[in-house]
Amino acid sequence: MYILVKQLAKSVIALLLMSSCKGEKSTDHTKELQPDSRPNILLIVADDMGYSDFEPFGGEIKTPNLQALANQGLILSNYYTAPTCSPARSMIFSGNDNHIAGMGNMGEVIPFTTNQQNQPGYEGYLNDRVIPFPMLLKDNGYHTYASGKWHLGHEEKQRPFYKGFEETFVLLDGAASHWDDQKKIYEKAHVRYSRNGEITTPPEGFYSTLGYTDKMLEFLDKNKGDGKPFFGYLAFTAPHDPLHVPDEWIDRYQGKYDEGYDKLREKRFKQLKEKGFIDEDIQLVEGLKSIPKWTDFSKDEKRTEAKRMEIYAAMVEYLDLQIGRVIDKLKKDGQYKNTLIIFISDNGANSKFMREYPSSSQAWVDSTFNNAYENLGKKGSGVATGPGWAQASMSPFKFFKTFTSEGGIKAPFIVSGYGVKEKGKINTQALVHGMDIAPTVLELARIEFPNIYSGNEIKPMQGKSITSILKGENNTVRTDHEYLGWELFGHRAIRKGDWKILWINDSLPKPKWELYNIKDDPSESTDISEKYPEKYKELIQDWKIYQEKNGVIIPIYKQ
Repeated sequence: MYILVKQLAKSVIALLLMSSCKGEKSTDHTKELQPDSRPNILLIVADDMGYSDFEPFGGEIKTPNLQALANQGLILSNYYTAPTCSPARSMIFSGNDNHIAGMGNMGEVIPFTTNQQNQPGYEGYLNDRVIPFPMLLKDNGYHTYASGKWHLGHEEKQRPFYKGFEETFVLLDGAASHWDDQKKIYEKAHVRYSRNGEITTPPEGFYSTLGYTDKMLEFLDKNKGDGKPFFGYLAFTAPHDPLHVPDEWIDRYQGKYDEGYDKLREKRFKQLKEKGFIDEDIQLVEGLKSIPKWTDFSKDEKRTEAKRMEIYAAMVEYLDLQIGRVIDKLKKDGQYKNTLIIFISDNGANSKFMREYPSSSQAWVDSTFNNAYENLGKKGSGVATGPGWAQASMSPFKFFKTFTSEGGIKAPFIVSGYGVKEKGKINTQALVHGMDIAPTVLELARIEFPNIYSGNEIKPMQGKSITSILKGENNTVRTDHEYLGWELFGHRAIRKGDWKILWINDSLPKPKWELYNIKDDPSESTDISEKYPEKYKELIQDWKIYQEKNGVIIPIYKQ
């Protein structure tokens, strides 16, 4: 229970008791409270942005505002998330494993299974076994704002307005056109926007990255000067496909990617080594054989491939520009120094073309979008980068989004501002997880996590606060004897210290557990299970514990 004490007058002390279990609020509006000393917290999430795309992580895409945050703060190079967006977001908000929080599988995919429907942890939305930390923040004196992608439930009571946010403008679904035309990304997809719990439509002229930023700025203005701290969740849908950018930005990276994705992957790897993300003695392994070599394309094919990456890069730079607007706003309002800013991507880069989504086809894409070369990136077009560029974006890691390999679950993490002692440092030691964000935020806000909320017994958080890392007191919050676990679509992994076992469900000729030392082999290229049989058995046993603890159900898909 959190007690906020305010000095109101020489002879009067008012105690404002706001229970984190009942959400009780003061009804006395005649007394003016002094400013709350707790920090503002701004969580910025990019959608499907690759590990090495932007400047702080060795990329060539111009991101001066994110680079400034990195220079003034801390980079965590071993930040782990989930293989896709909604499971990742469920862990961020709950501080718990996605199989506990309701996203054991994506809500869109659960109906295609024979064994996950109606099972605990597979509701397809953020369930009542967990409590989203914005609810606790709101109960305890914070303003709470959400602008951007939700993807944690679309029914009324599942929307963010009922999950702790007082002001919201969100896309309830996983992805859509970035423009106001509300085009779907596959035939049976939905496009639903919500404003404070009600279904709405984006305004005329809407472009997602600009529109979400405008809304967040509007929310920040709404209660400015009332002395209460805020939590802002700015969840961009960029650079998720379809690849769209304002017309004047389409040619911003013209010619930049004419050498192709194989060369780009090599350049990114070299830059990561120079910056200290990867040890000097590590060598770049050959890319996936399933991805065509750049030299296999015709001249026209190369031209189209390069154009898609040009648009993607422009989307990332435009995203950075909008982040800069928010930072400028915080500085202008005198809030910057008292704000902790976290920037992450939700998962690895996306390798899928739009024709590969559920219930989609090339015929549907061709009939829905105008993908003539001259129209790429403009309103009405609908393309994605594809696996070659995704592999470059995740250089030097194995695979990309949807997989539990490093390329699917490792993402960029920058933290800057309030309480961050380190300036311009890259922490390569700490294993940090999306589940750690909730306990970190609650510790900074000085809020206790409840066992019961609104009559429901709440699962304890599995994440760990990383405030000691931010303060420079520790380099890590996990010992080499503690494991992290993952499962999605049947793909599985356990990481423990430098060791990792990996199971890729559709690997050929037959899937099995493989063992890697991630420090020595970040690309997961050499299975060493026969060389270290005891470590192999130890991590498989850890997987069994993880599976039982979290109620993991390996999916069986309908034929």
